[in-house]
Formats: sequence, C-alpha cells, structure tokens
Amino acid sequence: MKQKLIFLVIAGLLSVQIASSQYYDTGQDPASLKWMQIKTGRFTVIYPEKYGAGGMLYAKELDEAYSKLMSLFPEKKIYSSGCHT
Repeated sequence: MKQKLIFLVIAGLLSVQIASSQYYDTGQDPASLKWMQIKTGRFTVIYPEKYGAGGMLYAKELDEAYSKLMSLFPEKKIYSSGCHT
C-alpha cells in the first residue's frame, strides 16, 4: 500500500513538469487584441475586432438558429407554485 502511495506521488510530481499550458505564439500578445461586442435579444457575442463583419454575421446566424431550434424544442413552462396540473 505504501509503495502505491509513493508511486502516485512521484507520478503526480513528474506529470506537473510534463504538463504545459496554452501559449499564444503568433507574435501578437492576446492582451493587445481589440474586442467588439454585439448584443442581440438573446445573446451577447464578443469577438476580435479583426473579424469585422464576421462577428455580426455570427450573431445573426446564432439568433436564427435559436429561433429554429425553439420551434423544434419549445421551452418548458416553470410554475412557481408547487402544484403541477
């Protein structure tokens, strides 16, 4: 039992050295990106400024997809009282 514990501790320590986090390596620091925001009736879309009209198109298509899905899967009514009929 003690050997298993020692193995797990060593494996955990070695995995920390092996693991790496994401690194944004394209020559541009992510903090320097300019962000745009579009608010629709249902969503808030945040996208990099360089996407331009692509962000607006995405927001429009997201709203359209939501409308189509709601016709297929209507929202369930949630009653505030404990009685359901």
